[in-house]
Amino acid sequence: MVEEFFNGQYEVKKFLGEGSFAEVYLVKHVFLDDLRAMKVIKQPLNENFDNKNVFNEVMLATQLRHQNIISIYDAGIISQDSGINKAYFVMEYVPGGDLQQYLNSFINSNLSLSVHRCLNLMKQILQGLNVLHSSNPVIVHRDLKLNNILLSYNECGDIVIKISDLGFAKEVSTEISDIDVAGTRPYMAPESFRKVISTATDIYAVGVIFYQLLTNNYPYDIEKFSLEEIIRGKPWNVSLKAPSDYNDNVPKKLDEIVFKSLDSNPENRYQNASEFLDDIELIMTEFSDDKIPIIKEDYVDENSEYIINENLKKAFKLAKCENRLNDAIEILEKEIIGNYDVRQCYGETLRMWKSKRPDLKLISKAFSINLRGDNYVLSSNLLKEAIAYNPGMKNKYGHYLELWRIFIDLSKYGNLIKAVMSLEELMDSNNEINEGYINIIDILKTFSIDVMVNESIRLVNLNNLDDGSKLMEFAIVCDSRLKSKYAYKLSLWKQNMNLHFKTINDFNNCNTVDYAIDLGTVDSTVAYCNNGNPIIIKNYKTGNEITPSAILIDEENNLKVGEIARTEIINNSKNAVSEFKGNMGFSIPFKFEKSSRVLFPEELSAEVLKELRVSVFNQCRVNLEDVVICCPANSNPMKTKAINDAIDLAGFKSHNLILEPIAVAFAYNLKSSHKDNGIWMIYDLGGGTFNVSLIEDNGDEIEKLATTGLDNLGGKTLDWKVVEDIFIPKISMDLNLNDFNLNNSKYSEIFSKLKTAAEKSKKDLSISTKSNICINNLFDNYDFIFTLTRDDFKEVICPLIKVTLDLCKNLLNEKDFSSKDIDKIILVGGSCLSPVVKDLIKEEFDIPLEYSIDPLTVVAKGAAIYAGTIEKTIIETTVNEFSLILNKEKDIISGRAFASDNKFSFLGFDIEFLNQKTAESLKIPLNIDGEFMVKLKEGDYSINIYDSGDIVNIDEKSPNQLISGEMLIPYFKHTFSLKYSEITYKKLFKQYIELLKQVNFLKENDSFNENDILEYIERMFEIAQKDKRALNQVEIYLNYIKKTSSDLLNNLNFSNLLDNVINKINIAKRDSLFYVDDLKDKLKLAVDDKDINILNDIHYQLIERYVLLNKNDVIKECFFNLIYDGIYSQYPDELIKRAIAAINDSDYNLLSVLVNELYELDGRNSLLDK
Repeated sequence: MVEEFFNGQYEVKKFLGEGSFAEVYLVKHVFLDDLRAMKVIKQPLNENFDNKNVFNEVMLATQLRHQNIISIYDAGIISQDSGINKAYFVMEYVPGGDLQQYLNSFINSNLSLSVHRCLNLMKQILQGLNVLHSSNPVIVHRDLKLNNILLSYNECGDIVIKISDLGFAKEVSTEISDIDVAGTRPYMAPESFRKVISTATDIYAVGVIFYQLLTNNYPYDIEKFSLEEIIRGKPWNVSLKAPSDYNDNVPKKLDEIVFKSLDSNPENRYQNASEFLDDIELIMTEFSDDKIPIIKEDYVDENSEYIINENLKKAFKLAKCENRLNDAIEILEKEIIGNYDVRQCYGETLRMWKSKRPDLKLISKAFSINLRGDNYVLSSNLLKEAIAYNPGMKNKYGHYLELWRIFIDLSKYGNLIKAVMSLEELMDSNNEINEGYINIIDILKTFSIDVMVNESIRLVNLNNLDDGSKLMEFAIVCDSRLKSKYAYKLSLWKQNMNLHFKTINDFNNCNTVDYAIDLGTVDSTVAYCNNGNPIIIKNYKTGNEITPSAILIDEENNLKVGEIARTEIINNSKNAVSEFKGNMGFSIPFKFEKSSRVLFPEELSAEVLKELRVSVFNQCRVNLEDVVICCPANSNPMKTKAINDAIDLAGFKSHNLILEPIAVAFAYNLKSSHKDNGIWMIYDLGGGTFNVSLIEDNGDEIEKLATTGLDNLGGKTLDWKVVEDIFIPKISMDLNLNDFNLNNSKYSEIFSKLKTAAEKSKKDLSISTKSNICINNLFDNYDFIFTLTRDDFKEVICPLIKVTLDLCKNLLNEKDFSSKDIDKIILVGGSCLSPVVKDLIKEEFDIPLEYSIDPLTVVAKGAAIYAGTIEKTIIETTVNEFSLILNKEKDIISGRAFASDNKFSFLGFDIEFLNQKTAESLKIPLNIDGEFMVKLKEGDYSINIYDSGDIVNIDEKSPNQLISGEMLIPYFKHTFSLKYSEITYKKLFKQYIELLKQVNFLKENDSFNENDILEYIERMFEIAQKDKRALNQVEIYLNYIKKTSSDLLNNLNFSNLLDNVINKINIAKRDSLFYVDDLKDKLKLAVDDKDINILNDIHYQLIERYVLLNKNDVIKECFFNLIYDGIYSQYPDELIKRAIAAINDSDYNLLSVLVNELYELDGRNSLLDK
């Protein structure tokens, strides 16, 4: 019945429940594809209904926007065929249940809420209620109770309160007023029964809620009294039992607060939510050091991460089954609602399961878990869940399950001999494992921990981190006593980081790396160490210290990096992209629409790195080849491999990696700041992510003790929050737009402009208390003009910053630290420049803040200081001659130079076109990859290449002149996408040989005329032997030939088959063999659409009809003539046996199939009819 109400706008998913006032349904908006709750009022509307009273809840809720008040999106009237009309409204769907259900989960388990939790819940309730009490005119809710307090969860899994059911709320003066009786008896203040309400009436209801949370009981047993007794005040004549009498953990001060809120005289209560909130926040400081309970390792078993009960076991079992993740989510959500410890333990798991790509989140987490050589059970479970969600991942990652099983057994039983034997068996069956362990298997087979450790250290000192880490991993897993000494180093080695992070004060060695890059999600920076002093190298185009991590490819196939690309994202999102760093490690491509190019995250990041190299060259005249690159605090081997791939693609000859928080410690010189050991908290609120790390100087080296964070909370999140909570409501009201929300893609360009404005305002508010915003013509004839104040900004971002601060507290609890153990908090990331963010951190932690170094560039500066301590790797290469390819399109000449060095940088190189008639010279620079594009007048030109003004040799097969009218082989610049790391000479040459067989067949049929391209491919193979970057062009041309030959072959097959079919039809008509006119329309369709599938079907029908005639032994004649035509000489024995059997059985259908098989065996379909 409900489905009929909404004309397809909302799809009803299920019935959620009902009260005395309304029924509630879970619905999905058909166009916006999000879940909402729909409340349908039970009482039908009469002809004289009061619109204001019916929609009172809607009107009030739209005025009150706050994270602790439920949002309402839509309202209307249902008109039914029966003539009965009902009101409905659509609100935010809050899946966490209500506070009554939450409290019952504790009561049913004979548990009580901790005082800390009660205070946190009360604080949120009062924050929401304060919005009502602070409005003008004042709004009184009148029906606050546990059932009307709904629960949702933030990114950390912590409860977020939502006050709902404003149906009874009234706008009143702050004075007591006469009004109708409304509410639920146990929560109603004494004066409510006398039809008198005020803000103090709500305070009484909140007091009842507070009493219930602390004691699991109502303060007064109202229900046993008659209405007359209640009006006389009889229930309140008894002495109220103090909450501390029920709960020993409740302090006397809290008893006083509860008593004050429940005073029978409204004048003696708190007069509004603000007064009540002040006392709650004051007493919360006494509980700020309460340790949040953490699930210990005692709970670990092989079925899940930290199994607590049977429902959780079932959830994790389902998560490992294909297509059952939603069922697992449903179970886990219910458990999280009812158990705080479960929420603390599994909040992150639930977030991963509910993300857009849970498989990617789970795999990334799996590889992060065992960096220190432990918890392979958890890693295996996460990987199993990822593969269950996306079975396609099994081919790429399934062998890790077998490898980790070896480590699980080794950790449990300590049987090194069995572990190594199991590894050998796995190496025999899996090439990737074999390649990974082949170099160290003999060392492992010594079965000596000491030999493994010593050889591991030796290999690491030779910079063979891969083999060294694998040996040390076996040693640590087998002998847990080694963990304290080597676990942290293992976590670095597994991420390709051979770092002890020891500060060196001597910066006089000129043969040091000196340069470092902070490759960021939103912005990137490069810095230089000048005798210990880090200097930021500004972008050569803009002069800014940062380069946006954004890529644009225009319709002319020109790739642009930085500010120009970021600007284009607003209006050109299909050809510009940013924030791709988060997808590194996964094959998630981005297609640039106008150019048809497809690039993977590693390739995109490589282009940003190249741009930074170009800045260094233009600003310092240094061809940067050795560098230190920063890795995120929460990196893992998969992510660091992706970073290494990007660095390799960018052409660096050698590099070192450093963790971002360690780089920060270098910037602030942690070691020299302490005589004794010191611990710092690195609070890193970047553009797209948040990380918090604890860093320690242990007297020997700087070490990362622990880290945690969120991949989807950063500066951009704050910007979007401003757009969603401030800009969108204003514009919706100004223009009366009902569909103006972030889920509506038709407004995407407008939202991008608003997001840019929010980002600019955030920066303005760092130096001013207000920011004036003006966007002309945001809509037709509408200019968006708004003044954003610092207070507005604080109110909006406060919940998000609180999420980060909760993570900080959780990390301290996890390491068993208190605020007193932390020397200072270091602020990192552009968002930390905001005074609002600084103030919120100060309010939460009584720890000194340090931000004397620009939070935007501190990571790059620290990494540069470290780079100043590392000696360069000397890699000498000599390039005697270069290769060149050209392309001409009208008057545009483009091309690329190649060198014998795979990572050769062409910075400082120029190409010259010298007009042979006028001697006019046009010289243009090559880009870092040796590419160029130039517009030339018609004429003959000589070609030269220069290195810093000196002419260089071009090999004899490369063009050294450009003759007017001469045809050139097309130079396809990145026409096809490919993954650079997967290209090998051998692989491509094998493809080429296979392709030649197809091409030769086409040549025999005079169907191929691309011989010049084939010659060009052979030329590119020659170049690739010197510079493997030419393999990119080989791949491009192979794809081109593959597609061309495939199209030609299809056309040839279609033509031959068509001749064959027409011949058969003509014979059938001529000899009156069988009816064929019914195939006429089908044949016309096949010819018009060039559909070989339809033509094959016609061909089969003709054969079937022909064979079924069985006239004059035609079957034998047909079949055996086909067999001995000579084409099928390799198949006769099998086919003859099957045919003879079919003839003896008179199985004409089988014979039809066999004859058709013969035609299919011949790809040319060129046999003659007999």
